[in-house]
Amino acid sequence: MSEYNLTNRQDIPKDHDCCWNCYWMNWMVGIGQGVRCANKKNKHRLFREKWNKPDLIGDTTQPKLPVIPGVGKSCENFVNKYERAKNRNKYMELYAHSMQCSLMEAEEDHLDDELAEERYFKDACKEMNIKVRHGKYTLLKDDK
Repeated sequence: MSEYNLTNRQDIPKDHDCCWNCYWMNWMVGIGQGVRCANKKNKHRLFREKWNKPDLIGDTTQPKLPVIPGVGKSCENFVNKYERAKNRNKYMELYAHSMQCSLMEAEEDHLDDELAEERYFKDACKEMNIKVRHGKYTLLKDDK
């Protein structure tokens, strides 16, 4: 199998475990920030696989949202965005059943989790001087 990269990223199968298919990938190329990972577990992480060195994790000198290891690569926190979307309804039903609550209550609980994820992402972007509005990213000028 050939190595996937930016030039052949459209050819990556949807079931391949890589950053291109990951739910946490954020495309910020248009504002000069590259492609970033929004997973909290990767906070302040520097992927150093290409240098054959262990990753730096928790290094607060690094941005909160790390640059991904590569569109064809993956980390241990991979979540397939296609599977997540497809299985969301089933997940809600199982969650409602296990919590013994209505489907509407399960949706509300899940919405709280999604809002917490969104707040984390927006806070991280604010630290990096990036404005997020309606899914659009804008790089703000430094006031220094």
